[in-house]
Amino acid sequence: MNAEPVQQHQLLSHPYVNGSTIPNYIGKDVTLIGNCASEVNGDTFAVLASDSSMITVYLNSIFVASSDELVMVRGQVEGGDGSFAIRANYVHKIPSSQVFDKNVFNEFINLAENSFKHLFYD
Repeated sequence: MNAEPVQQHQLLSHPYVNGSTIPNYIGKDVTLIGNCASEVNGDTFAVLASDSSMITVYLNSIFVASSDELVMVRGQVEGGDGSFAIRANYVHKIPSSQVFDKNVFNEFINLAENSFKHLFYD
């Protein structure tokens, strides 16, 4: 019987962020999950992150969402001087039928950034 070789775990290519961790990723690709805090206005809207921080998202394509809809945003972090934004290359509405506990998700982000960083990131 041939045993399959154990494969190394795959590191996250788009780390999950909240308002407190986003400054660690300026110029890098990240994933943000949160609620729309504003209607889409042209090419921007605000997302309420899992730690209740407000993060601006710049869109590169048409996206329609209502306030309080749950969204996933992937893109590159921009910012400095205390304000941060994500220039999105992918935005997706998460169906309302999906159960999402933002407190648990926020705790995951904090653990992945601190105690268990070696398991998720280089």
